[in-house]
Amino acid sequence: MLWPTPPHGQIYDPSTWTKLGLPQASELQGIDLRVCRKFFWPLGIIHSKYVIIDRKVAIFPSCNVSWERWFEFAVKIQGPIVDSLLSFHVDFWGDDRWLIQLSAVSSLQQDESRSSSTTEGIRAFTTLLPSPHTPTLIPKHLKLPSMMGRLPCVPDAPIRFPETPLLATTYRLLNQATNSIIMLTPNLTEPAVLDALSCALERGVNLIIWTNSTLMTMEQIVTAGTTTPRCIRALQKKAKAFAGVLEVNYFDQGPGKEPVSDSDKETHPIKLHSKVTIIDADKILVGSGNMDAASWGTSQELGVLIESGSVVREFLRSWRYGNISLCPV
Repeated sequence: MLWPTPPHGQIYDPSTWTKLGLPQASELQGIDLRVCRKFFWPLGIIHSKYVIIDRKVAIFPSCNVSWERWFEFAVKIQGPIVDSLLSFHVDFWGDDRWLIQLSAVSSLQQDESRSSSTTEGIRAFTTLLPSPHTPTLIPKHLKLPSMMGRLPCVPDAPIRFPETPLLATTYRLLNQATNSIIMLTPNLTEPAVLDALSCALERGVNLIIWTNSTLMTMEQIVTAGTTTPRCIRALQKKAKAFAGVLEVNYFDQGPGKEPVSDSDKETHPIKLHSKVTIIDADKILVGSGNMDAASWGTSQELGVLIESGSVVREFLRSWRYGNISLCPV
């Protein structure tokens, strides 16, 4: 699966589907199925996750199509954002069989085009935020500007990242937060994010982080040259001098270690895999992107910004693994 594909991808013949764990083609006669794979060397992971149903419903999960005992999160959205997601899908995967032509809309309709309905039937402004794959030969932390910036005699180089819609919006939201940031991320190693969080704490913004102490540690070392606990310790050290309150929770050292009955063992998460960022209790960013160097450097990601305090409150009410809010919900 790590062998590189041509830009248009590798289409699997139906005779090979069983090798992928799929049923035989004869068992899927009622489904028009197309199986395509894309992978680009050396660091070209297609990490976005989404489902489109009947061109009317979009589901944005944090999980892969696999089974791990991880805490995941998904949001279901209906409305114009589904058309945007379908266009994104067709543009990348080249599968235009289901693409529909959208009619021109009036300026009034355009003003309302970001309003969608979420899982709980809450109407909210939503924005699809793609983050295309960024090709690179070596990880960012091994590039000359990053390495030179670690030398004591050399001034720190500006923190750079691909200016994709998802990454640029995330960075802007973190830097514009005025009251609170709640962040759930499997790992936290991206310098741009850590810098933005440090600046937020300095401004007096309160910050809650939920992450893991050990998850894909080797990947962190390869892509970032560091680990989440090390980055957290550095942030905690800085936070002592700042006005904002920093609270860090390791899911795999807390809820993930709680004893459970044998009947609940398979459904009780031991790691956190959700990617959720809440800004000032009225904006929630969800999707596939982690706050690590891989998601901010090379991987293709996809996020959704939902501007709704009601959606934020629904998420906070559904969380049952410990403190996640700086105020009552």
